[in-house]
Amino acid sequence: MDRIIARYRKIWTGKTWYGKNISETLEAITTSKRTKRIRDSYNIVELVLHMLAWRRYVIAIVLTGVHQEVPDQENFPKISDYSDEYWQGLLEDFAESQKELLAIWQDFELDLAAASPKSGYTWGDIFNGIINHDVYHLGQINFLQKYADAIDS
Repeated sequence: MDRIIARYRKIWTGKTWYGKNISETLEAITTSKRTKRIRDSYNIVELVLHMLAWRRYVIAIVLTGVHQEVPDQENFPKISDYSDEYWQGLLEDFAESQKELLAIWQDFELDLAAASPKSGYTWGDIFNGIINHDVYHLGQINFLQKYADAIDS
């Protein structure tokens, strides 16, 4: 469990071998960048909401012991508010999910090899999966930022 906690802290604020961590990445996103798309891709706001939905899934599965699919409207919700206030609230919710996950992982004694409520997956699969999920989408967000920089210059 200590290794998972250390990895999750590192991707949030630590030095990562693949580039900027989540905090550095999200802090650098300007208003114009967060709504850019490549054709029909998701934009940065949608990706952060998607990441948050899956973080909340992990929090819920640990706290309740029940697996429930993430509903489509939460997985990739339709967004109409791209204001700075909405973005700041989203960043606060995202940071809160980081604190909640770390607190859950520090307080609970879980056997990472034990079956989780999601059939076919261990707790280790779930916890490592959310780390991999965050890093995967972090790459997409950084790519979209570079794309936005290129088309804005």
